[in-house]
Amino acid sequence: MKLLLSLPNGEEIDLFDEGPNGMDYICQVCGEYDIPVSQLIEDYQHEPDEQKRLKIADEIRDQACFFAGEIANYDENLQQMIGWDELAEQMYQALITFARTKRTMKHTDFYRKYREIEAQEREELKKAVLAHGGEFRFQTENGGGIEGIQAPIVMAGDSHWETNCDCYITRVAIVNGFLEIYGYDKEYGNKEMRLDDIEFGHLEYIIDEIPETDEVSDVTT
Repeated sequence: MKLLLSLPNGEEIDLFDEGPNGMDYICQVCGEYDIPVSQLIEDYQHEPDEQKRLKIADEIRDQACFFAGEIANYDENLQQMIGWDELAEQMYQALITFARTKRTMKHTDFYRKYREIEAQEREELKKAVLAHGGEFRFQTENGGGIEGIQAPIVMAGDSHWETNCDCYITRVAIVNGFLEIYGYDKEYGNKEMRLDDIEFGHLEYIIDEIPETDEVSDVTT
């Protein structure tokens, strides 16, 4: 694990660095502290007794003071920028805040992956629409069907709706380089409106209903 602290001279130090310049090593070897600060952090997080937690916090503060003093002794420029006691307080606050923060299970950033997939969906939908001249209609302007074309149904909505719902897609257009999707509520409406919010994965359903052209049969990114 890492806990980076920015110093006034622009440098960053990792308070959990396990190397010879790290807090654990310097405090144990030079300061002769028995318990490394990384272990104190874990002890603090798992200790249910408040009085014992306060004692652990005091030991964390002691080591922060010692480590700050050691750093300041070997860096004259840093001494001009910040007092060792102020540096020690910054270290302690960083450590104790980390200790008090609830630790959660690490996992894949699925939201970022969803956004990446959505961006790819949009790009491929744009290519499909551009293959048809920049606009593709699933229904006529009067709302009638088009032979051989099936209007896709997706979960969507606009900024004024409380929730998304199943919508018929009437047309998709590229306007000034941006994708615009139009449709209406499948159950209650037939008035075309621009749909601002399409559920994750549903743009694919629109691409599925756009036929290939003589020039373009694949828009895979």
